[in-house]
Amino acid sequence: MAPRKSVALRDVLLTSSLACAFAVAAASDSSALPNQPLLDRRTDDPWAAAKTQAAAAVAQLTTEEKIRVMSGSGFGSGACVGQTFPVARAGIRAFCLQDGPTGVRVADGASAFSASINVAATFDKQLMKERGELIGAEFAGKGVDIALLPVNMARDPLGGRNWEAQGADPYLTALSVGYQIRGVQSQGVVTTVKHLVGNEQESWRHHTSSDIDDRTLREIYLRPFQYAVQKENAAAIMHSYNMINSTHTGENARLLTDIVKNEWGFDGFIVSDWSAVVNSTQAANAGLDMLMPGRSWTTLCSTCWGLNLLNDVQAGRVPEARINDAVTRILAAAYFVGLPTGSKSVHFLTDAKVNVQGNHRKHIRAAGAASTILAKNIRGTLPLTSATRSIAVIGSDATHGTAYTSGGVSSTGNLAQGGGSGPTRFPYLISPLAALSARAADGNFAIKHALNDSAPAAAASVAALCDVALVFVKSYATEGSDRASYALDAAGDALVLAVAAANKNTVVVLNVPGPTDMSAWADHDNVTAILFALYPGQESGNSLADVLFGDVNPSGRLPFTVARNPADYGVKTVTEFTFPNGTTVSVATYREANFDLLPYDQQPKVPYSEGLFFDYRRFDRDNTRPLYPFGHGLSYTSFAYANLKVTAASRHGVDVSVDVTNAGALPGPEVVQLYLGYPAAANEPVKQLKAFEKVNIKPGATASVSLHVDSFFLPVWDVAKQDWVVPAGEYTVYVGASSGDIRVTAKFSI
Repeated sequence: MAPRKSVALRDVLLTSSLACAFAVAAASDSSALPNQPLLDRRTDDPWAAAKTQAAAAVAQLTTEEKIRVMSGSGFGSGACVGQTFPVARAGIRAFCLQDGPTGVRVADGASAFSASINVAATFDKQLMKERGELIGAEFAGKGVDIALLPVNMARDPLGGRNWEAQGADPYLTALSVGYQIRGVQSQGVVTTVKHLVGNEQESWRHHTSSDIDDRTLREIYLRPFQYAVQKENAAAIMHSYNMINSTHTGENARLLTDIVKNEWGFDGFIVSDWSAVVNSTQAANAGLDMLMPGRSWTTLCSTCWGLNLLNDVQAGRVPEARINDAVTRILAAAYFVGLPTGSKSVHFLTDAKVNVQGNHRKHIRAAGAASTILAKNIRGTLPLTSATRSIAVIGSDATHGTAYTSGGVSSTGNLAQGGGSGPTRFPYLISPLAALSARAADGNFAIKHALNDSAPAAAASVAALCDVALVFVKSYATEGSDRASYALDAAGDALVLAVAAANKNTVVVLNVPGPTDMSAWADHDNVTAILFALYPGQESGNSLADVLFGDVNPSGRLPFTVARNPADYGVKTVTEFTFPNGTTVSVATYREANFDLLPYDQQPKVPYSEGLFFDYRRFDRDNTRPLYPFGHGLSYTSFAYANLKVTAASRHGVDVSVDVTNAGALPGPEVVQLYLGYPAAANEPVKQLKAFEKVNIKPGATASVSLHVDSFFLPVWDVAKQDWVVPAGEYTVYVGASSGDIRVTAKFSI
């Protein structure tokens, strides 16, 4: 390892040219806030009792015992993906940490929930919370103490973990993460919000530096974490593998201690991602509280704790006060969520009879349907009716697959979740073909199928025999690598085009983790309907069938923009690196560990040069028309908007009301979205999502919908003042059905 070049995060941010440029943008008449943008924040301390209890427990521990609570005991030392050392004398067990976002990883008798990207796509706060409650109950039932979820945003459209993220907007991410935290922790399980911060690409993730200017870091990437801490009392945070401006996140005192703990008032603990620590001594001093996965107690290494940290304390390299603080935080988090610290069984593969699924399949089915996005629907193709007498089911993605039980993902069948540490074992998988066949048995229509993706001609022949053709296509995403392109897997475009040439009612269903290049066929006259099913979990087929046949009126909304031309995104995965000697290497062939030979500030850079302007913010700025805008999603009915009123507007928040009428013939939910435009002097994006509500409205009825812009989401970051400010001037309220479908506007001034 090359000598560490220590660079303070704050110094780098404040001296960068981009940060300085943003500093000029701060309006002189802006209203400064006291570094805590929560004007309505509660004055009592909900953590007080937990901290007092933890401090009393820590006072009874020896230094070695404290370090045992902080240290991972290594892979394979227990049933969980991570566990600490127990302190038997004090009655503190080895805490169990386990992935992940779709349920309890590698556990039998547990559910495979919809992916996080699906949860965000529901735009449904109650469903988000319910998902957290049910997942939390399964973690608790399996004996898990600390759940490693939820995951952060999707900046790079090709990011390998986008399916685990909450979409491409900080407000939507904050709300989705926040409600899930509320649900999980209500079950006595610690949530771990991850990955702090800038881990938006997987390629070379251990050695890349996400170079982010101060304003963008604060307003976009740190914002959901801050919300999770200050609004939802997240009990733990996991730092990321990557560097921020050439400083490793796990050794960054400015980030971990100054900002997260001191400025935000975070009372929980910070844990490392697995094997993310480079220098364990510096990590301890920077504010890391728990190191994972660790090694045996006596293993001596520069990247683990145990005896190493005890030696550091005894040699004066790490102060005892830092140890006391870390252990107090870990125990306080346990006490805060009501987690007992005494002995408890962990029921994983060794005890499959401990079944924690309950009736959670009902939620998973409903969530899958609620997150299905109807992107296109012409000539009344959907919902399917009794007039449809025959359906062609095309593509391997419609099938059960052969490998779905081993790691949670099937490369040969329906793609209902992604890869890496995030997927769970399916207790079962309802494929689209199985669900449709069951409907056919009860109904009066026939199913024909062609499931070989490599035989488009055969698929076209089958499609030509049927009233409607359903083509299932997919794109696989996984932790550890990024998608290589926007193309569909298994020559999906050719399959769609062949079927569309043979059937005038072709419906395309996409199991994808994010934006996909659909330009070859999206506007095809015979492609009459398009649905994004994303990664819906174990009830995949049933969720889709509920939407196809109109049992559920689709209400999913895109949590990302779908471009007509992928170049319009303006964000590229860094997959090549040029060494100082001019040699260029590629992520496809170059071993990442070789970057250890370079000083940190010479390792690969991921420039966030787009600043605040990615996804719909960029499309708005450039006046570029996407194929489908952020927030887009059709219904089987229609809605009209009127009478937008700003009822209150101040530094404490903004309240508006709008009348929404169901102008169609079917009942259904509408997702009413509020975007805010700032005064020109603020140099903010044209508009930004700041509130949404999902409301069910009967045909002909009008709902008065109230929307609130919380004081947390109103300020912008002033780089020069290093503080949050509410810019003075005229604001524009945009309310509509998506970022590209604004129905009514209003203005107010602060």
